[in-house]
Amino acid sequence: TTLSHGTSFGSPFSLARTAPEPSARASMDLLGDMEHRQLLKTNLGLQGAFSFALLICACVVAPTANAGFNAVLTALCSCLFVVGAYRVLYRSQSTLAVGFVIGVATMMSLLMFMTAIFWGQLSGCEKVDEDVDQYTCDNKKAYGATCAFSVLLFLLDTAFTILLVLWRDDFMGETAAYEDIGSSPFVNDQPGAEGNSYAAYDSSTYKVPPSSADL
Repeated sequence: TTLSHGTSFGSPFSLARTAPEPSARASMDLLGDMEHRQLLKTNLGLQGAFSFALLICACVVAPTANAGFNAVLTALCSCLFVVGAYRVLYRSQSTLAVGFVIGVATMMSLLMFMTAIFWGQLSGCEKVDEDVDQYTCDNKKAYGATCAFSVLLFLLDTAFTILLVLWRDDFMGETAAYEDIGSSPFVNDQPGAEGNSYAAYDSSTYKVPPSSADL
């Protein structure tokens, strides 16, 4: 079709041919999934490093009255969460397991937030000359370090939770069966249909396999 100004436009069929091929779209989706997985894997790696550092600080502040055991338990939970989340996301990938990881990650974010506030306030304690029952202010630097690593883990846990909620479909194994259209029993004999999983569903060319009564 040619307009009065001399501008030429192709037919709708020629324009349709410029659209990206389904295989290219699938490759782009696969690349995006790999980037999502790598980003969350990096997040878990950082969480593992900071959790180990928090565990060391927790062992240092363990003698603190009323709070030492809580710090050690929190650090151990953070380490176990990293191991469990990695196994679920890259081994199990069931819908229930991914949802469980999202719930635990939310809980860990809140736990790290409370831990950071407590040890941050405790790092400003003052030493007293006389003995006060159930009061400890022996290592203010260790208290501050515990607060710092808790803040970092809070930020990482929060980012991990948000990203996993947004990209949860990339880690659920059950959806793979719906994406693998190439395994369909429909047959397309048209040239170029080989390897094109979308072409097998062309309503004008596919052939339905014979029913069991015809076999």
